[in-house]
Amino acid sequence: MRPYRTRGERPSTLCASIALPSNSVDTSNRPLVADTPAREQRPEGHSRPRSRTGRATLIDWPFDPSVAMLQPIDHTRRVMPSDIDELVQRAAEEGRRAVRTSALFPRSADSALDVGFIPIDELVLLRRSLNDDTGGARTGRIGRLGRRRLDDAARVDVAAFGPLWGHDRVTLSATRAATASSHSRSVTADGRLVGFAISGRTGRSGYLQRLAVDPTHQRRGFGRLLALDAMRWMTRLRCADVWVNTSVSNVAALRLYEGLGFERRPEQLVVAELDLTSPGVPR
Repeated sequence: MRPYRTRGERPSTLCASIALPSNSVDTSNRPLVADTPAREQRPEGHSRPRSRTGRATLIDWPFDPSVAMLQPIDHTRRVMPSDIDELVQRAAEEGRRAVRTSALFPRSADSALDVGFIPIDELVLLRRSLNDDTGGARTGRIGRLGRRRLDDAARVDVAAFGPLWGHDRVTLSATRAATASSHSRSVTADGRLVGFAISGRTGRSGYLQRLAVDPTHQRRGFGRLLALDAMRWMTRLRCADVWVNTSVSNVAALRLYEGLGFERRPEQLVVAELDLTSPGVPR
C-alpha cells in the first residue's frame, strides 16, 4: 500500500474501536474488521443505508448527517474504485459536503486514494489468542450496558474519542447488532457511568468493538477491567482469539492492549475522506 500523510489525530486517551465482521462470513481464521455492521437487520432507530453498491454502503456519520460514511459490506473483498465513484456521486446528489470511510484494509484504501480521498487516520490492528489465561481480579462496579444507558455511554464516547470520532446512541446500538453474539458492559463511579465496552463474537473470533473511559476517570484500571471482562465472555463462548484496533497515536490504548498480551498485526487500517466542496469533485 502506498505511503501517505495523516491529517489530524485522535485524542491519546483510553478509547479504542474495532470494525466488525459481517455475520455471513466465517472469521475463524481471518482478521475481518469493519467500523459498522454489514448486517441487514438494523438496531433501534437506525435507518437502512441510503445508498449501496455490491461492495459498499453509505450511511450518516454520527452527529453530522452532512457527511456520509462509506463502509465495505464484506472486508474480505476489495471495494473497487468504481464502487467508490458511484457512491461519491450519490452522496453529492444528496447534498453531502464530504464522504468519510470506515476503517479500510490496504486494498480498499488504495481504491479510495485512487479516486482522490485523503487519509485522515491510520489504525493499528491487534490480535490476542484466547488459549492462554484471561484471568484477573474482578473489582469495580461493572454491570450490563442496557439501552437506557446508551445516551450515557455516548457521552463518555464523545469525551474519550472527541467530537469528530465519537459515536451517538444510534451508532452504538448498531455496533451491538453487528455480530452473531454481543456483550455490552459498563462501569460506574460516583453514581454515574464512566466507562463501557461493547464486544462481539462471530465464528470463533471475538471483537473488542468499542471501549471508552471518561478522561476524568482514567488511570484507575477501568479500561483493563472492561477488557478482561470481555475476554472472559469470549472464552466462555470458546473463541480462539480476540481482535481490536486503535489509532496509531493512541498511546494509552496501545499500552493497555499490549499489556494484556495483544500483538500488533502487519496490516494497518486507514480512514480517508473526500471533500465534496472541492473544485473538480462532482456535485
